[in-house]
Amino acid sequence: MIEFILFAIVLFVPLSLGMADTSNYFSALMASQSAAREAARGYSLSPSGSLGLINAQRIALTVLGDSGIHYHNFKLGISCSRNPCLSPGGSVTATVDLNMDFRSFSRAIHVEEVEPVDVWVGAR
Repeated sequence: MIEFILFAIVLFVPLSLGMADTSNYFSALMASQSAAREAARGYSLSPSGSLGLINAQRIALTVLGDSGIHYHNFKLGISCSRNPCLSPGGSVTATVDLNMDFRSFSRAIHVEEVEPVDVWVGAR
């Protein structure tokens, strides 16, 4: 019985903590992908580029806040395939960069999502 308890403490506790950290990492990765996708969508549907940046930032922070993850050093980047940025038929790329600290490791997350701009809307 003592051998089992020692074996369980030495093996099962670190294993369960590592599994919890890995689960939290994948949850943060999914939240980051969702934030980038929704930010690109919000930017591509905005009436102008300057309002699009404000909308994209607000949307990404809302999605990350709703996910319940604890992050730091958040950065949102927006790039476009055409100039002006919201030209019909172009695409908007949103990148989300953030850092996560877990019990057993620290990890930087970088995610990119692309959203097309509607072809039937005039250039904005």
